[in-house]
Amino acid sequence: QTVDAAPGKSLLQTAVDAAAHIKGDGVTVYAWGFGSKVTSEMLQQIATDESKARHATDVAELYRYLALLEAAVCNNSPPVSPPPLPPALPPFTEPSPPQIPPPSPPPPSLPPPSPP
Repeated sequence: QTVDAAPGKSLLQTAVDAAAHIKGDGVTVYAWGFGSKVTSEMLQQIATDESKARHATDVAELYRYLALLEAAVCNNSPPVSPPPLPPALPPFTEPSPPQIPPPSPPPPSLPPPSPP
């Protein structure tokens, strides 16, 4: 990616400062470049460490390192965040006992049997 230089700074110093800023946040920075306008030393200043810098003479040469970059990036994935906690449940309350209807009145009494 190309960037514009910050006011009063060279393009290299702008890139080094930006990389230092994100490296301070724990980000791993890979610096790859090719051609005569960039040097291994420049890339090493930008990268997290020397092993993360790669200089090539052309894009085809840089492309040959792509599988190594992919393996390194996939193996340096940040730790997976734990899943979010489920929403809090309301406090448990004991259910009310079922309502029992009042007892029915006794049936009316029958008159005593008449004598025969």
